[in-house]
Amino acid sequence: EEDLDALVDAFKEQRVGGGVAVIKQGDSGDHFYAIESGSFDVYVEGVGKVASRGPGETFGEKALLYNCPRAASVISSGPALVWALDRDTFRHAIAQKEGGKLARLIAALRRVPLLESLSQTQLSRVAEVVREVDYAAGDAIIRKGDTGNEFFMVEDGSVVVTGLAGRPDLTLSAGSYFGERALLKDQPRAADVIARSRVRCLVLGRREFTELLGPLHELLDAKLAATVLSTVPLLAVLSSVERSAIIPCFRSVDVRDGGVIHAGGPSNTFYVVKEGNVRAR
Repeated sequence: EEDLDALVDAFKEQRVGGGVAVIKQGDSGDHFYAIESGSFDVYVEGVGKVASRGPGETFGEKALLYNCPRAASVISSGPALVWALDRDTFRHAIAQKEGGKLARLIAALRRVPLLESLSQTQLSRVAEVVREVDYAAGDAIIRKGDTGNEFFMVEDGSVVVTGLAGRPDLTLSAGSYFGERALLKDQPRAADVIARSRVRCLVLGRREFTELLGPLHELLDAKLAATVLSTVPLLAVLSSVERSAIIPCFRSVDVRDGGVIHAGGPSNTFYVVKEGNVRAR
């Protein structure tokens, strides 16, 4: 309790107006901040806004933990009140615990095959904004038809994806991900995702998904196409390597409701319905 009192006493009140850069990307870090009131936006050069922080949240720990330059700028969106803790006190009292958490998140992200091409810096940025969310067995994580605004990576436990048109239920475990389709295509959720057991997911919001995982969007779309092709009976006999090899041969074509895909007669084109329904007559 005495240690806690000493730590509280070490925080210094700091009031800022709107548009103030409390942290600037590239600067050395000398303080850790806790927000009492107001809000802040997090910006990365060349990317833009990647996150927001509000009352009860903190920022500025990474540079102090790893003795590296600030990885982003943090700018107040209006008048705000924060409490600042100097580097030495932070490292002594908090660094061990917070450093362990950040390292654990980075390790969890490294277990997601999709992210294996990201650099340590890119993974650190994802780790700083990702949220850990726990679900009990039977909880509906995603509901079919809902608007999709989050991307999920399974850290622990397993989920079942059910309700996909024409496809069997799919079980996903640690290292798997889901929810990307609605974000990539800006469409409603295509299936229900239910927790089979106690599940912990790493969750990214739409903005963070778009900005931080932007380099992976092409890979995500290719994996989505591979999943669709795996459900085509004619192609099911192919290995995953063979299916991956033919994906570049396909091109995506949007057809409006009532549009004619093929007017009859000989054809040298093979079609796979990726989304929606067609009728032959």
